[in-house]
Amino acid sequence: MRDEKLPRFHAGHDLVKFFYGGLRRLPGYRVDALLGWGVNITMVKGDQLLVFHHAREHQAFQTGRTRIWMRAKWRSRRCTGPLSGFFSAPREEVERSSMSRFAMTDEERYHFDLRGFLVVRNALTPDEISACNASIDQFHDRMIFHEQGSQTRGSGALSATAGRGELWGLLGLPAPYRDPFRRLLVHPVVVPRLNELCGRRFRLDHGPWLITGRRGTDGQRLHGGGEPFNPADWYHQQNGEIICRAVTVAWQLADVPAGAGGFCCIPGSHKANEPAPHGVTSLEDTMNLVVQPELRAGDVLFFAENTTHGTLPWRADHERRSVLYKYTERAGARDVGPHFTPSERYGEWTDELAPEQQALLYGPGLHTAGKPLPYIDSDGERVWISEVRRGPDVRRGPKGAAAG
Repeated sequence: MRDEKLPRFHAGHDLVKFFYGGLRRLPGYRVDALLGWGVNITMVKGDQLLVFHHAREHQAFQTGRTRIWMRAKWRSRRCTGPLSGFFSAPREEVERSSMSRFAMTDEERYHFDLRGFLVVRNALTPDEISACNASIDQFHDRMIFHEQGSQTRGSGALSATAGRGELWGLLGLPAPYRDPFRRLLVHPVVVPRLNELCGRRFRLDHGPWLITGRRGTDGQRLHGGGEPFNPADWYHQQNGEIICRAVTVAWQLADVPAGAGGFCCIPGSHKANEPAPHGVTSLEDTMNLVVQPELRAGDVLFFAENTTHGTLPWRADHERRSVLYKYTERAGARDVGPHFTPSERYGEWTDELAPEQQALLYGPGLHTAGKPLPYIDSDGERVWISEVRRGPDVRRGPKGAAAG
C-alpha cells in the first residue's frame, strides 16, 4: 500500500476504536499509556491512523511516519470532534462474547493457518441443538449404514464392530424439520469465517449430512494433506489473505470428550510437503502426530479439507452426532453438478465426436456420481484415452469418500 492511497485525516474525523494485542514500539509511535489491552496514542498534525475495514477486536494501526505492510482494508469514520488524539477503552469493557462469536479474530486466523482447523465454542444455543437433534430423531429410520470395515481400508487400529451411520438430504426434509439445518447453512458464526477462509464468493459444494455411530463404530482411514497436491482442496496465503479451496464445517450435536473418538487430524498437515506415511494414515504408527479435538455439543469445527484427517473408532457410551457442510470457494468444484457428461452439457450432437474429443467436454468435479471420467494422452502424433476413472457420489452416502 503506497502513501498516496492512504486516507487523510483532518478536523471533523472521529477515529474508530480498536484493540491491538501485539503492540510494538516502532519509530513514529508515541504510546502514552497502556491500560490492559487499550492504548492511548497522541497524534500530531500530519499523522495518519488506519484501521481494518472489518472492525474486530484486534486491529492494526500506523501513523504517516511508519509503514506496516498488512492487509489493505482500511476505514475511517467521518463524524464530529477534534483530531486531538485517539483512545481505546480497556479490553475488559468490550462485549467480547458477542464480537468474537460472530467475527473471525486474528487469533482464530493464526490458529487455522498454523494448524489447519479451528473450533468455535458455543456457536449453537441449547434451543438450536435441541431443534437439530429432534429433526434427526424424527427421521432416524432413514439412516443408512456403511458396511463394517469399509472405511478403515484394512487398518486394524481403526476397525471396531460396526460401520458408521449417515443421514442425507437434511436441507430437503419436510418442514419444519429442515429449518434448523437451513439456518446452519448461513449461520452468522459461519459466514464471516468462511468469508475470511474461502473468500466472499464461497458456496456449498456438497452436504450437509449427519455422521453418527454408537460405541464400537469403525473409524475412517486418514486422508488428505498438502502432499500430493490436489487441485480441489489446496491451501495458500498471499498478501495476508487466506485462500483455502475447501473448508468443512462440522456442527457438533453431541459431546466429544477426550478419548471418545470421532474426528481426528494431523495439525499443520495442510502445509505438508511430504506425503503422510502409511503407518500414520492407518493409525498403526501415529508418530504422536494425530490429535482428537475435545468438543462439546454446540461447538462448530472448521477444517481445511487438505488437512490430513479421518475418524477414530467411537468409544463413548452416547451416540455420535456431527453434521457436515462442505464449502468451497466459487471456482472450486469437488461434487459434480447435474450436467456433467458431454451430452448433458452440450446436447446429443456430442455423440458424434471422437472419444478423446468428448473427454474435454465433461463438467468440473471429482465426485462424479459413478459416471466415467476419461483421461487423454498423446505421443506427439496421435491422441487417445489413457484411463477412465469413476468417482464416488458423496450425495448418496455410503459410496462417498466424505470425511468425518
